[in-house]
Amino acid sequence: MEVLYPHCAGLDAHKDSVVACVRHMVDGKITTLVKTFRTTTQEPMSLRSPLSETTRVGRCRSGCSV
Repeated sequence: MEVLYPHCAGLDAHKDSVVACVRHMVDGKITTLVKTFRTTTQEPMSLRSPLSETTRVGRCRSGCSV
């Protein structure tokens, strides 16, 4: 399968939480980070570092898997 976006992420937003899945492909190896955040101001701000190299981000509304 051809890789279209080697650095991408998906966000699943809920009322009380946001689930983030970030994938990076370097030299053919994929690393994945999945983390759940509360929707307070500080917690989502910690996503800045993992998303810094991401070129595409998708947001799921409901019932979506990344």
